[in-house]
Amino acid sequence: MKYLFAIFTLVAVVLLVSSCHRKAAAGKHTTDQPKAGAVEDSTGFAEQVPIDGVKDHGTLVLVIKRGPCYGKCPWYEAAFYDNGTVLYYGKKFVAHTGKYRLESTPEVVRSLLRKAREIGFMNMASEYPTDPNRKITDLPTTTIMVKFGRTAKTVKMTNEMPVELVEFGHDIDSVLERLPFPEQKN
Repeated sequence: MKYLFAIFTLVAVVLLVSSCHRKAAAGKHTTDQPKAGAVEDSTGFAEQVPIDGVKDHGTLVLVIKRGPCYGKCPWYEAAFYDNGTVLYYGKKFVAHTGKYRLESTPEVVRSLLRKAREIGFMNMASEYPTDPNRKITDLPTTTIMVKFGRTAKTVKMTNEMPVELVEFGHDIDSVLERLPFPEQKN
């Protein structure tokens, strides 16, 4: 019995050490993490600055991030800049996977910002549902960040969000669907 306990302890230590080693290796540079020189805004979104070798895409004004669920929910993030540049990263269950630099127009981006103002985005709760006990964990989380000047607001939502917020997310998706994706990803 004494030897069994010693063997069990040894196995546990080996597993713990190898687990820590894997976590440390996972923290090193991969294609899913921000590259060297990445810029992080106050909302925690990291821009993949060198997606296309261009460092100045304009001013970041809107980000949407749709997360995974237990099914086949679209999983992507897109960053919109005031000059019409859109950086898109499709992860799974989307028409375009990979990283893309896309071109919209400043007018389209301004129309999304107008919509954010109209629905009172900056005055909305930071998280929906507002009661964490009512969160449905099987559903995907959508996070939207809007920035007016130096003021940024991030709203994270899973369920029980206002209809206007859901429609705003659909408006952003609609813009992304209309953008011309290149044949080859960056």
